Amino acid sequence: MKIVIISDTHSAHRDVDLPEGDVLLHAGDLCQSLGTNFFQQRAHIRDCDDWFGEQDFKKVICVAGNHDFPFEEGQISQLKNAVYLQNETYVYKGVKFFGSPNQLPFYGAFNAREETLERIYEKVDDDTDVIISHGAPYGILDLPRHSGHTGSHALMSLISRVKPKLVVFGHIHDSYGESEWNGVKLFNASQAGKTWTSMDNKPWIFDLEKEDEV
Repeated sequence: MKIVIISDTHSAHRDVDLPEGDVLLHAGDLCQSLGTNFFQQRAHIRDCDDWFGEQDFKKVICVAGNHDFPFEEGQISQLKNAVYLQNETYVYKGVKFFGSPNQLPFYGAFNAREETLERIYEKVDDDTDVIISHGAPYGILDLPRHSGHTGSHALMSLISRVKPKLVVFGHIHDSYGESEWNGVKLFNASQAGKTWTSMDNKPWIFDLEKEDEV
């Protein structure tokens, strides 16, 4: 299964050049909330959903991010062309995906303290293959340019317990990149680079092999 990974498109999704793959993952911040209202934010998300439907993937899976207020407010609860995960699990072709929009307190939506994140993550199955989180785990690709680590210890503990094959996140544009921890592959897939809506970074690709894939 070839997985294409993006995040933080901030309403500029149509400027992203996607490679071919089987599954597209989006780790949140579909829209650009700064200087916009709820009507505009919903329009950004709906257009991103339409864009998902125009892509040649067998499945699209996404979470929301801290800019995606309509999801937190319940104005949007599902998408037409993607599987939206809000602290829940989805199985596709034998691969188990868990998705969460939450991150530690920051600007915007889906803020949660470590204790809340721990309660969310304790329900994640031990055989989860892929974790999609808007926020990063502590100490891995979680450094903004002018401050310290923003990642979650609770998410790091979840990764240590589950040992998934793949962890996908975004949120901190300055830390776009890839890493590996104890055999787990991790990607900060923020597409935004020099500005919020300049898609300077390339999507990541990960080939996931699973014995019971059907």
